[in-house]
Amino acid sequence: MALALPFFLGTLLVLADREFLGRSAIVAGILVGLAAITYLLAASLVPCIAVAIIASGFPSRLTIRTLFLFLSVFALVFLGIWVVVLYLSGVHSPANLAIAILKFPQQGTYGGFKLGSLVAAPVGLTQAFFPILPDDFRGLRFSIPYPPVVALVAGILSLITCAILARAIYLLSERRIIRNVALLSSVLTFLLVEAACVEWDPYYPKLQIFALILFWLIVAVGFTGSQSHRAHRWFLLLFVTAVAAGGVRVLRTNIQPSQTNKNAQQLHAIVGEGVLITGWSSDVAHLWLYSNGDNIIPLPDFALARNLQPGRVEADLETILKRANADGRNVYFYGLFDADDAELTNVYDGRFRLTGFTSYLRSLQQNTRLVARFEQPGGHWTVLYVYNP
Repeated sequence: MALALPFFLGTLLVLADREFLGRSAIVAGILVGLAAITYLLAASLVPCIAVAIIASGFPSRLTIRTLFLFLSVFALVFLGIWVVVLYLSGVHSPANLAIAILKFPQQGTYGGFKLGSLVAAPVGLTQAFFPILPDDFRGLRFSIPYPPVVALVAGILSLITCAILARAIYLLSERRIIRNVALLSSVLTFLLVEAACVEWDPYYPKLQIFALILFWLIVAVGFTGSQSHRAHRWFLLLFVTAVAAGGVRVLRTNIQPSQTNKNAQQLHAIVGEGVLITGWSSDVAHLWLYSNGDNIIPLPDFALARNLQPGRVEADLETILKRANADGRNVYFYGLFDADDAELTNVYDGRFRLTGFTSYLRSLQQNTRLVARFEQPGGHWTVLYVYNP
């Protein structure tokens, strides 16, 4: 994602050119193609830019020429890089190339549309501005154990964020500049990114950062040069100040001794040359700093590499367990058994389409013993087990 952001921002800067014609359309196609090849969500700009070009009011011949240049250059860059990489990787037939480009094992592995995600999306967007949610926050449905003030603050700030965005879009419409290619494509892309967040994960920061960038662009242009009431400007200034203060607080937290790093060091000391089967977590991300990674198996990545086929995943896990036992190495499980059956089913049977995998995990847990508990920043604990067949 870090590689995609400069290209994403560069595309928005090119769109800001008052004469978005000819050469600008070619440059925008190149930049958004490079952004999309490094992080697919950046490709949400493409249909939105196309709609903005059509709605821009250019003469019809100029509109068609600009649209053709932009889409053809994007396709050439995006598909060209894919084809070259796949061909060099040994994928040669046109049918296999098309399948490799259009079908990713990661597709469909996120939550799917839920009505509650429509409510969660503004909260996830606001979390990108303010650190309003607890470190162990797992969704609105699991927010009952938290103090009511957490939900109250999250709700108020989310409403304020949405109100500022709605006001900015209204001001753009009132000033009749909403059909500008850069502004209209930004508004449409923002909505498309939030739709992706609703479909996948409203709280995933890598998705919401694209919405955050577009939010600031829309708000900056909407309130700059407008004849809005002075109170609105002071309110916006207060919002920006609060965001800056939240950023300072996050920076101060990040430079303090990290519980996550401490957990990673302890994990490394216990696991040693053994095999660690785990999920996605901050502790494991830090553990890579102390290990070459050969003995760390993140279960989601393991499943994705086997095209989310339950039989292959379970068979290969059994092979790892038997091989480690034959080699005299311990096998550890970290953070896999902590959740209840309902949550595990939601993740593995639902999100990852691994039918019956929760029952398989519970059968593995019966052959383990507890080794250690690791405190997490939110105050809960993650448990490390060792396999004991």
